[in-house]
Amino acid sequence: MKFLCRITRFHRLLCFSCTGIILLFLLGVFCWKLSSLWDYKTLNSKSISFATLEQIKKRVEDHHQNPSNQALFSIPKLIHQTYIDRNIPNQWKDTMESCKSMNPTYEFLFWTDKSMREFIQTEYSWFLPVYDGYPYAIQRVDSFRYFVLHHYGG
Repeated sequence: MKFLCRITRFHRLLCFSCTGIILLFLLGVFCWKLSSLWDYKTLNSKSISFATLEQIKKRVEDHHQNPSNQALFSIPKLIHQTYIDRNIPNQWKDTMESCKSMNPTYEFLFWTDKSMREFIQTEYSWFLPVYDGYPYAIQRVDSFRYFVLHHYGG
């Protein structure tokens, strides 16, 4: 019986030790990633803009004082759609058209692989080597979505 208690205590100690080591590792990774984002921001501050808390407070205050100034807080009426090229498969054409018909006041922007790359090259040229380096097309499309929304909204 004492032998089982000793094993149980040993296992508890081992379990707590491993958990502590894992948590310290995760905290280290988090801090490392956070510091690399900060370094990235300082290396390329022209490409990314962050609003300060004071700027956000001022915008909110201006909005409350002048509610007619909705442009600061409205989402542009744009719909961005992507596909490999202009040859949309028949199974997706109805979906595309219904999206347009259900949102008649929205502007519809269609992006192909070629136009997405041109956009990244023109507007975010610093990111082009990363964009071109992605091994899968879906990675390029996913990254493009962030940039196009940052640039145009929608």
